[in-house]
Amino acid sequence: MKMLKIKQVKNNKIGEQINKLFNILSSINNIDKSEKLLIDLSEATFLYPLQILPLSIIINKLIDNNISVYIRYPKNQTYLNTIGFYKGFDIKYHQDWKNELEYFRKKDFIPIIKIPASQKPNDQYLREQLLTVTDNILFSQLNLDTKFKSPLNYLISEAIDNICDHAQVENAWLMLQNYQNKDFFDLCIIDNGISILGSYKINNFKEIKTDETALQQAIIGKSTKKQAISRGFGISTSREMLVKGLHGEYFLFSGAAFYIQTKDHEQIIKVPQINKWNGTMVTFRIPKTVPENFSFYNYLDF
Repeated sequence: MKMLKIKQVKNNKIGEQINKLFNILSSINNIDKSEKLLIDLSEATFLYPLQILPLSIIINKLIDNNISVYIRYPKNQTYLNTIGFYKGFDIKYHQDWKNELEYFRKKDFIPIIKIPASQKPNDQYLREQLLTVTDNILFSQLNLDTKFKSPLNYLISEAIDNICDHAQVENAWLMLQNYQNKDFFDLCIIDNGISILGSYKINNFKEIKTDETALQQAIIGKSTKKQAISRGFGISTSREMLVKGLHGEYFLFSGAAFYIQTKDHEQIIKVPQINKWNGTMVTFRIPKTVPENFSFYNYLDF
């Protein structure tokens, strides 16, 4: 039996969380279908969204592929149970889901939520309803300035729209973690779809051949559609608004490359195939205070 030990992250820096994520991926990406996997969470009393959300998707995918997965929980697993690890909160199986989510209004996190991502009319309706309820809970929970409403709605809706339009998956996954003693919160949105490169490929962009090139084009707003009127991925607007406008941090990981932008640093990095993510994930580190000179409309493409 193969064992994957999940260790506690020593600090809240995104770089440290990325390293821990790579440890998870390197163990999972080379697993044989005949193997059994033990995931040891015995020392992980708290995990950041950038760890726990990908891990949840991975476990579900392994189980779907008939790989036996065993989990060793910490003695106190209240936190993991409350955030919905690893199955997530799926509104399709909760008749009274709006009232159930109200429980989190007084918490400091939004649990792992599966968001319907197909273009089926019922999924579109459920998605809109779910995002509206989540948005209301989020603002109540974090007690955010009303100036945050438009930019935060934009960041979430653009990330979800990208998954619905490009990823070819049934669900997107979302989790938010507030930190009581910090001046920021983390929002993570993930899919296990065809990746940004895959989206360009199926739309016949033959000149885009690597994950790094795909990220380069996506972050400047190159659409996967030939028509000039298409708004593309919306990534360019999101990252500019978050980093330059709100002074936050932006992390985008797709396939075998990731992009990170902070106020001091911007870089695309190729990662080994053993560390690749089969899909796309984005993490927004969002300050709780809006800069005085910030205007949401300065970052919109009219």
